[in-house]
Amino acid sequence: MPWAAGIARKLSLRFPPCFELQDLVQEAHIELWKRAQRFDENSGVPFQGYAYLPVRGAVLMLTRRRRWKDATCEELFDGHVDDRPLPDQALCDREAELIKLAAVEKSLGTVRPELREMVVALIDGRNLEQIAADFGLSRGSVGRRLRAAIAVSGCILLCSLSVPA
Repeated sequence: MPWAAGIARKLSLRFPPCFELQDLVQEAHIELWKRAQRFDENSGVPFQGYAYLPVRGAVLMLTRRRRWKDATCEELFDGHVDDRPLPDQALCDREAELIKLAAVEKSLGTVRPELREMVVALIDGRNLEQIAADFGLSRGSVGRRLRAAIAVSGCILLCSLSVPA
């Protein structure tokens, strides 16, 4: 019995803490008991050699049934998750944003200067009422013009912006 518990203990070091050691040991003992009933002493094979792989396999199968691969990061790292983005990820995000802005600027080359200014204001986070006040137009007129600018400049802007109706 201690031999089967040792197998479970050794395997438990590889698993996230969501797997209780007692559950793994119990599964190892159950499989050991099954193998002891089937063991033939006259086969010339030592019992531990006969039972090792099935006991180990039973413990691993228990973790599969409990979806070890679906364990969350919090379980894997015991709650020590750093929410800050990795420096490389922050650089990649910024680079992707710059590429997107360059594509928007390129597609805006086909739009009249007044519409270009409206689109830039929308990209900067201004709402339709603010843009309408800046240009002395109604909210509806600004919305129609922005949708027209997006239609003229292509799908790159359409993917980047959503103009409220």
